[in-house]
Amino acid sequence: MHQNDSVNERRNERERRARARELERLMKQLDDADARQGLGAWPPADRSRRTRTNAGTKTRTNTRTTTWLLSGTITVLLLGIIIALHPGPQATAVRRLLGFGEGRIMAAPEVPDGPGDYAFVATQRDGRTPVGYDPCRVIELEINPDDAPDDYRDLVDTATRHISEATGLAFKVVGTTDTRPSGRPDDAKGPALVAWADEGEVSELEGDVAGVAGSRAMGIGNGPMFFVSGAVTLDTEVFSDDDVPRDQLQAIVDHEFGHLVGLDHVDDPRELMYAESVGVTEFGPGDLRGLAEIGRIACR
Repeated sequence: MHQNDSVNERRNERERRARARELERLMKQLDDADARQGLGAWPPADRSRRTRTNAGTKTRTNTRTTTWLLSGTITVLLLGIIIALHPGPQATAVRRLLGFGEGRIMAAPEVPDGPGDYAFVATQRDGRTPVGYDPCRVIELEINPDDAPDDYRDLVDTATRHISEATGLAFKVVGTTDTRPSGRPDDAKGPALVAWADEGEVSELEGDVAGVAGSRAMGIGNGPMFFVSGAVTLDTEVFSDDDVPRDQLQAIVDHEFGHLVGLDHVDDPRELMYAESVGVTEFGPGDLRGLAEIGRIACR
């Protein structure tokens, strides 16, 4: 046996012993709580012969029912302890199912009723379920402030708030970066990038395009696909134009963040995800339905 194998075996043994001690400690706490609540020792004493009189009525405790209730309670507690302590991936999935450990960061949204169109950038193999970000993980963002407007942080924070309210997805700006959209590889990992650029750097901004955005999806085996990172690039010329109203600039950022989380363009000019700017400054009913569907996908 190699020396590294011996070290790993000793480490695993220490971890097993630590889990056993933790289980013993928790069981002691359960016993103490049991005694404080007056349930007595296990197995419970036979109380079937004890009677009491209340307004002339004699009552008799049902030992069998009490035993089954106590047994079921302790079984559930033991199962919870084992699931909480077990380190394996199967136990992680069960913890999520039962509400232990990792789970959704924000509540899943209700899908609103109403008219309106929406479309997804990508769907799973069933052709219906959207590809989106894992709702059990925070979507991290890095901002490159070069050529950005003075209120760039407020624009980004407002956009993420709007998307969070509609999807139940959580965002966090983790800092600034000097990474440029033109220098970011398509398979980049880590936080999504938010930056401002011109058409000389990003050719997709040519003409009257005010922004571009998208995310990269990955999957494991035959499992579902999830977005793992992305980028939002906004046109510097548009955001430096004093004639463009502030609410319209916010609508552009919101539109691009809609692309980031998985919404595609629609042909309905009443929706914010319409390909052209026609004065709409808020997500429409179709947009909100699509965002809610994206936010309701299962955790990875």
